Amino acid sequence: MSGKQSAQAFIDNFTLSYTNYTTALSDVITHATEINSTLANATLGDAITTAQSVLDNKDDTPAYQETINNAVTTLKAAITTAVATTPGTKDSPVYWNTIIVNPSFEGTETTIMTTKGGAQKNPAGWTGSKVWGSDLWHYAYKVPENATDGSNSFKIRFNWEADTYSISQTLVNLPRGKYKLTADVNNYNANSSKCKAKISVNTDESESAEITTASKQELVFYMRTDGDANIKLTTTYIYNTGSCEGQLFWDNVTLANYGTEELEELEKGEAKDALQAAITAATNRKNETSGNVGSGVFQITSDAQTALEEAISSAQGVYDEGTSTKAAYENATETLNAAVTTYNNAALIAPAAGAKYYIKVATTGHAKKGNAVVVSLGSTSNNNPTGYTFNASAAPAAYLAQAVAFISAEDAEHPNRYYITFEGPEGTLYLTNGTLTGSAAGWKASQIQGTTDPSKKMGFDIVATATANVFNIYNTETNSSIACQNPGNLYTESGNADFTLDEASQASVDINIKDGKWATRIFPFAPELPNGLVAYTAEVNGDALELTEVKSPVANVPYILKNNTGDDITSTSLTGYGTADRDSYAKDVLIGIYTDATIPDGSYVLQTPISTRVQAFYPLATTLTGTPYRCYLALPNSAAKRNAIFFDKEEGTTGIEAPNATNGEDGVFYNLAGQRVNRSYKGIIIQNRKAKLNN
Repeated sequence: MSGKQSAQAFIDNFTLSYTNYTTALSDVITHATEINSTLANATLGDAITTAQSVLDNKDDTPAYQETINNAVTTLKAAITTAVATTPGTKDSPVYWNTIIVNPSFEGTETTIMTTKGGAQKNPAGWTGSKVWGSDLWHYAYKVPENATDGSNSFKIRFNWEADTYSISQTLVNLPRGKYKLTADVNNYNANSSKCKAKISVNTDESESAEITTASKQELVFYMRTDGDANIKLTTTYIYNTGSCEGQLFWDNVTLANYGTEELEELEKGEAKDALQAAITAATNRKNETSGNVGSGVFQITSDAQTALEEAISSAQGVYDEGTSTKAAYENATETLNAAVTTYNNAALIAPAAGAKYYIKVATTGHAKKGNAVVVSLGSTSNNNPTGYTFNASAAPAAYLAQAVAFISAEDAEHPNRYYITFEGPEGTLYLTNGTLTGSAAGWKASQIQGTTDPSKKMGFDIVATATANVFNIYNTETNSSIACQNPGNLYTESGNADFTLDEASQASVDINIKDGKWATRIFPFAPELPNGLVAYTAEVNGDALELTEVKSPVANVPYILKNNTGDDITSTSLTGYGTADRDSYAKDVLIGIYTDATIPDGSYVLQTPISTRVQAFYPLATTLTGTPYRCYLALPNSAAKRNAIFFDKEEGTTGIEAPNATNGEDGVFYNLAGQRVNRSYKGIIIQNRKAKLNN
């Protein structure tokens, strides 16, 4: 209260009374009555009568307000149901303008303020949404009379900036079918500015159209299932430099229902198109792999391809049949897609039990194409805790650990999943995913490594390619294929490498030893020696070379062999898959080689010279080209150089000194010059370190 000096006012007896809000119910009754004047729907008529009764029996209790609210909801649902029971047809659409609230922008507006430039007024029943370019003069409101047709309309006005403004409302429970939404649009621009108008439903289904004169915007849309549709009228101002103004008028929004006939025709056509696409995809898939159907390892079986061909033929029959229904097309598509999935997941021809192969790079143009994958042992690190890596070598070598076995993972859902194993120097190696994940070059990859721990083995999926006997290896941990870098290392990264298989060769080590004689051998596999053929390792012990018998020889260890069978061993070969990861191995003073490597001078090689016919280790005066699978002695630098190293009768030691008057023994004789002689030698001989005359 306020007043001038000496003024006075009296306030007394405040009262508070409750008043229910009935306008919403009154409006929906009016709306429903208007709709039913066209529909003459008895159910809707009864709903209107019930709602009117609620309105007529009003009171001023809070409970009554809840009754009003429920009546509004019920009558709106009755309107939707009634409209849905009288859909239009393809040739005779029914206009459902009445379910749009305020389709011609009549009535009052809800005012929302801008930060600058006055008020925007959205028409009753519509929700406004703005995206301003800046805080300049922008506003939207209803004008009583349009500048062009004199009717009520909704005006959106822009000034200076490129902005967007839209109004929308949601139509609930639209039945499935085809619809067309239209609105009258007019552009009035004092300075030749332009606006774009767009109608959309739920998503931006229509493109913006530039409006220069009065026009009718329309959008055909489909409700695939019963549901709600949000309709939106959008205006975008096209910015022009300088002082300018753009305005757009919307009016007379209409909604036409065309029933389900055209939608069903559309969906049937879509279903038929989808079937054609499935047939094309299935045919392409069959053609892609048709060159890899056969009986080879990891090839596609002829039964799998025949099943796919039959599925394609069946689907084509449905497509070609003139009376096929939408459901028939959909069922045929589903069946064909399932057949393709079955084909893609079909078990490839599995390797034979116990078979071993070389994995070879088959990628066209790759630097390592044709090279076999071998295992190599490097130093361990955080990135490679086992030290084993795999690399594409120049060519298969039977002594190396190149032969792989594919052991089924026994996974019913993944019939082409295998554990890939190499037999390496330390036993079975399983391929697994490494921890190396990057380099200075910036690539991101994980190196394929090996592990002797079965708990860390990883399954790999074999995927057939379009080329006969060529496949990809899929890393199931990283969900990507294995690639082979140009240096030959195997990594998991983008892209993949093609691989093929060759049957692995077994290393063959010949054994030709006369009875009672000696030989040297190294085996890249665990050999099973014939009975009576004894293997020894050798080591220096003082001035003697001690031989230690080995009952069960193993791979990659150099041995000295003695034939105690009682017969000559001729034309005998021992075979096995190689397990070596290098070209030579040493144990104490004995070195075994797998290639024709150069043996350095000063080394001792087992020989039987013609001049003496005495088998012993003789020193090399110059380098010598070795023979694969043979061994030689390399004495320590501290040992004196000797003319030869002979085998004693007492097995287990051999003299490391030069022959002289102190190293004869039973059955072995030397003359005074230290030369070995036989019993027929006439003169003084040395036997058991004692001189005697042999007549």
